[in-house]
Amino acid sequence: MLIFDKILTDDLPFFEIISKEDIKLTPPNSIVVFDYKIELAKYCKNNSILFAMRIKSIKELVYANALGCGYAFVKKEFAKSAQDIANEYMFDMKIILPIKNDEELEWAALNGVDGVVGIWDLGFGI
Repeated sequence: MLIFDKILTDDLPFFEIISKEDIKLTPPNSIVVFDYKIELAKYCKNNSILFAMRIKSIKELVYANALGCGYAFVKKEFAKSAQDIANEYMFDMKIILPIKNDEELEWAALNGVDGVVGIWDLGFGI
């Protein structure tokens, strides 16, 4: 299980963006995060930029994987279904559940979710 938490590491790699122009403001080797946007995903893929997207549906999940998204940030109510689909089709993309507490970490572990990130560490909403 991947655990992105400042308890385990000094810096988290995720930086929220809204547009292509925002990418220039992120540190090297960062992973940009944005709402599901096909054009922005294509730009990142074509320019070898690591990216994560907030995913809200099965359609978005499937397209995000096809576009080379590295991480899908999903809400708890969608996490199990998203993980089942990712496992069934052997996605390269990892399913990440933003968590608020240790109970949600345990839930993610019991349900086979690829990873978690503490929302208190992100600095932006999910």
